[in-house]
Amino acid sequence: MSTIQDLEQEVLRCWEITQDLKLLAEVVNDGSDHTETVKGVIEVYELRFEKAWDTYEKLVHEYYKQRDKDKKLNDKAEEAWERATGGKNAKS
Repeated sequence: MSTIQDLEQEVLRCWEITQDLKLLAEVVNDGSDHTETVKGVIEVYELRFEKAWDTYEKLVHEYYKQRDKDKKLNDKAEEAWERATGGKNAKS
């Protein structure tokens, strides 16, 4: 099963393409249109990955916030069940 941390690592690995493109731009740095095109592609990928990272961070925040709410709700339900049943579990 994949985790949020697995997703984080995959996003970060994808972001490495910008480093590869920067290296390519350095090698091809001949002032031609190719160099400018590579630099433009780098900018586009940086923007896309920044947007993806922002979305990922929001998702993680919401996930943990909801998980905490669910745990509190579950704890309250268990306490209510204990009070209602006098501490007897459902299998008794």
